[in-house]
Amino acid sequence: MPSGETRILTATAVILALCGIAVTAVVLQKNGTQPQQRPPQNRQLENWQSLVAVGNAVGSKNASDTVLVFTDYQCPACRRLEGMIEQLLTQRPQQVRIVYRHLPLRSIHSFAEPAALAVECAAGQGSFASFHATLFANQDSLGSIPWPELAQRARVRDLRQFEHCLGTRASAGRVSADLEAAAVLGLRSTPSIIVDGLLLASIPRTLDALTRTMGGSSATASERIP
Repeated sequence: MPSGETRILTATAVILALCGIAVTAVVLQKNGTQPQQRPPQNRQLENWQSLVAVGNAVGSKNASDTVLVFTDYQCPACRRLEGMIEQLLTQRPQQVRIVYRHLPLRSIHSFAEPAALAVECAAGQGSFASFHATLFANQDSLGSIPWPELAQRARVRDLRQFEHCLGTRASAGRVSADLEAAAVLGLRSTPSIIVDGLLLASIPRTLDALTRTMGGSSATASERIP
């Protein structure tokens, strides 16, 4: 039979071997050699036309491409996207229609929902586009500038009617319907973008990348912002 010393040496060798395996696993993990996860994929939506039948539209009614944006007026990424959309509408004014719906991230943006309610009050007077642009232009000051003052800057026609709309929360149903639609789609971040029924997994990095999603094609992972 093996001596006590031999058994101790054998047990020690086994322990050292196991430790070596554990250390190797940690090193491999730190070096990024663990199995790679697949990047998020774009998703084609069925019956997506019903989603764009609701909301505030900008651009040609006869456009061949429709971009639906679920937005939050306190979201920095939403503001950056606006610059891209402005370029898109300038370059393709007859080919593209943008439809906006609301997804205020209430847990982190305390003024996003009031901004959504206010823009719907302005939209009721045909001033969606100007008030929408004014909100993003003053994004860092939302909550400190009174909504009627922003409405005045956006040249909303009837400020008294605007204030009455805000006071009665007449536009709350519109915002709630957008939140429900976003929940059904599983949207949790903004901006969430749907191009001709294709729900993009992430925000296109460039205008060219956004344009290439039109017609059913999708941007590559290298063209997306994580």
